Amino acid sequence: MAPTKAKKATATKRTTTAKKVAKAPVSSKTKASARPRITASQAKATRPVVTPDPGLRPASTQAQDAAERAVLIPVGAALVAADRVRAIVAEVRSEYADFDRAQKHFESEIKRFERRGYTARNRLEREIKKTRTRFERDLRQRRKSVTAQVDIAVAQGSKVASRAAERVASLV
Repeated sequence: MAPTKAKKATATKRTTTAKKVAKAPVSSKTKASARPRITASQAKATRPVVTPDPGLRPASTQAQDAAERAVLIPVGAALVAADRVRAIVAEVRSEYADFDRAQKHFESEIKRFERRGYTARNRLEREIKKTRTRFERDLRQRRKSVTAQVDIAVAQGSKVASRAAERVASLV
């Protein structure tokens, strides 16, 4: 930030010098001699100041800006946090300034917490019942499927056993 102040001061000096040159006393001899003489430095002073592109700043300036930001950001964040804490403390202080008012507020908060607890418990119980029902339904389907597969396997096994018994009987 300091280079900007230096540039501004230089620009102010240049415009001040140009104003002094313009106010110089005019002699009444001739028009040519009446014109004030402007030196090269004064002419340079009247030229507009051209500020370079911020991307073309020297590395030292960029490093200085980065270091400055690294310090200012946490300081600003701490100040904002302090302001918020002050606001919360002021709110709490005003809210609990009167004992009766504080007690009513406390009781209403307790009731609100209790209602929220009931809601959460009921929601959890419903979710558990849904999960249990889903699990039982899945278990019944699997049991039915396994029972059907066992019945098929028993039927096929008895067919194979009866064929084996017939073969043995035919051989004897």
